[in-house]
Amino acid sequence: MKSGVHACLSRRRSRVRIPSSPPIGQIAQSVEHLSEKQGVGSSILPLATMEKPTYAYYKHKYYRYLLRIKGDKFQRHFNFYSFIDKKSARIKHIDNKYYLTSENIDWRFTSEATGVYAYLFGLEQRKNYIKDCYMIDNFIIHKGDVVIDCGAAQGLFYLAVKNFNPEYYGFEPSPTQFDDLEYNLSGEKNIYNKALWKSTGEALQLFVNDWNNDSSAIQPDEVDEVIKVETISLDDLIETIGKNIKLIKIEAEGAEPEVLEGLDKNISKVNYITIDAGFERNGKSTISECIHYLLARNFELIDFYQDRVGLLFKNRNIKKN
Repeated sequence: MKSGVHACLSRRRSRVRIPSSPPIGQIAQSVEHLSEKQGVGSSILPLATMEKPTYAYYKHKYYRYLLRIKGDKFQRHFNFYSFIDKKSARIKHIDNKYYLTSENIDWRFTSEATGVYAYLFGLEQRKNYIKDCYMIDNFIIHKGDVVIDCGAAQGLFYLAVKNFNPEYYGFEPSPTQFDDLEYNLSGEKNIYNKALWKSTGEALQLFVNDWNNDSSAIQPDEVDEVIKVETISLDDLIETIGKNIKLIKIEAEGAEPEVLEGLDKNISKVNYITIDAGFERNGKSTISECIHYLLARNFELIDFYQDRVGLLFKNRNIKKN
């Protein structure tokens, strides 16, 4: 396998980008009437009979409209959109939560944006996307290997590694996201409503944005509320676990450098680190800070996921998977 910055930059991966043109409600109102009158399973679908360019145009508008509605109305339109897109994803709205009814496991989420961006095309497709953008096909995870998930949200990274039967540790600082994580990972004991940070025992200020899954110690553009959360460093966590770590995944919404600062004395015990270094730190990527920190500590960059600014590092002392 090629290694180093130049080798991994030559590998290009891509995913579909979502256009950002403004939504309109007219087509959605027509579909609302149709879905209530005929049901999602109707074969009389005006959208499906349109010319291809027109269909694509209104389909995109309809997609954007989903981000403006909530509750039972969101449920109906989510299910209808999935149907006309020939996808199997279906949800049920109960007590301000959305439950996936089309999957073979119990799974739920809270925000409409999460539903649109993560679950509209089905849980299996999203799981495979997570595997791809965190590049976990570069190595082998054995049964019992320790995997640490920083920024666990509803538990999608857990799904991506679940079949390997690892010893999983998940950290999610947002109380709302953690509530969903507990529900989705029922039976998993090593999940914590804490923030991984550069030190342990702080009362860290967290800017909560649950609608767009952007809660962070770095203030995002939109904030629901500001709360205090307990912190723990990766060094102290690894000390507690008491064994080597196969993989650490870090998605800290712009606070990746601070999370890495908490990994120093025990960094030699870590085999791989995969990071989402996207443009979430006041509109800037953390790619430079992450690369400099880890290259200085005997790690090498072995792969790069372009569209999400994903970085995969390997401990240079590791000879085999």
